[in-house]
Amino acid sequence: MTGRSRKSARNGIIQGEKVFDIIDKRTGKDLLRFHMKRVDRGKSIDFHWHKKDDNFKWHHGQTQITRKNQFPEYWGED
Repeated sequence: MTGRSRKSARNGIIQGEKVFDIIDKRTGKDLLRFHMKRVDRGKSIDFHWHKKDDNFKWHHGQTQITRKNQFPEYWGED
């Protein structure tokens, strides 16, 4: 992650927003950036993406995914 502090890299999983990017194979530049973060004390995940068209400024498709049980403290752990 560039320009952001890493909250944790436990189990090789970086905690925080960035999940993955879709990259144009010809230019090597990002087209879409997918992000998610835990909210509501870990009971929900806020998922959204950013588009190249608006210089990755706006949140698109912002959705909150909720579970009855809390997500693990560190993603990827059981």
